[in-house]
Amino acid sequence: MKRLLFLFLLLSTTSNLSAQDGKQSISTQVNITATVEQSIELITVQNIRLSGIEPVNNQYNISPTTSSNAGHMIATGNPNAEIRITFQANQILNQINGDGIIRVTYQLSGNDTEEQLNSEILEVQNRSFTFNADGEFYIWIGGRVFIEQAKPGSYEGDFTIEIDYI
Repeated sequence: MKRLLFLFLLLSTTSNLSAQDGKQSISTQVNITATVEQSIELITVQNIRLSGIEPVNNQYNISPTTSSNAGHMIATGNPNAEIRITFQANQILNQINGDGIIRVTYQLSGNDTEEQLNSEILEVQNRSFTFNADGEFYIWIGGRVFIEQAKPGSYEGDFTIEIDYI
């Protein structure tokens, strides 16, 4: 997801009203500075994988902090900038050619170093985080996948993660 933030700062405004030869004139000067923040990009390193895991009670559990099957992404942006990460945890995946559904409760963890085991669980509405000196923040995606209403076939759905400068 790319976001572009424009910050406009009104530096000075001056107005002059003058009368000369019986004519009035008004002049105004406005100086504006625009700062363009680098966009934030998300790079997918690995998608969530269910292969090699056996479901228990029609449910797959993938830990974002310990499972090698967790999805992995890298967010890039301004070095050392503060960011806020939000996401929608509960999603439904619909069968493309049928009426099956898969419910997913996503769980994310993040770290400013590429160390999954030391990553911190992210809440849906979380506190601020900081890009590292290279402008990177690492995210792992896991959660619970409920397949009790699933049927054989392909499924689709959206997972939305937002990362904003603060």
